[in-house]
Amino acid sequence: MRSVDAVGLVHDVLGDDVVVVAGVGRSAYCALRYWPGRTLPVDALGDVLPLALGLAVGFGPRARLVSLEGDGSFLFGLNGLTTLAMLGDRLASFTAVVLDNDRYESAGGLPSRHFPLDWAALAAAFRLRFAQAGELDEIPAAARATAPVGLLRLMVHDDVPLPVPTRPENGRETVHAFRAMLAARYEVALPVAARKF
Repeated sequence: MRSVDAVGLVHDVLGDDVVVVAGVGRSAYCALRYWPGRTLPVDALGDVLPLALGLAVGFGPRARLVSLEGDGSFLFGLNGLTTLAMLGDRLASFTAVVLDNDRYESAGGLPSRHFPLDWAALAAAFRLRFAQAGELDEIPAAARATAPVGLLRLMVHDDVPLPVPTRPENGRETVHAFRAMLAARYEVALPVAARKF
């Protein structure tokens, strides 16, 4: 199944009223398609889950968060599972979605089947709800099974490259739209971000 179709079905279950933190690349492409203006694309390699958890803590029990990233990025940030497990009963809704493409792209597309990971055991070690789906029709039940706080693994196969962007993505515009959404959704005045030189 393709990532974009899988994420679409997760969107159908979770709805529009969520805040999404997504890793750059295919994860952010999918998230921005279904949650435009509600998605913050961030660097991969372990940043997604901790940043999403920070937002969840900052906005408290009203927050409905989704972290969306590839398996490689997720595995760089496993320490976030400790925080998720510790905060689990204090979070209203948090779904950590992992797009597992069965390859390690940064290692030249080396198949990950040569380095198997027991995802269910990983989630169980942190006492987190866990579900996985390898077919589109399995996704709705799997997404519901991880509620209100849990880990969802989607086994995807994307043989087609991402489309060429029709316009360059302006990071400042994306961050501004995301900040405006947070301010409106949670009725808070957010401080002005530090200026980068």
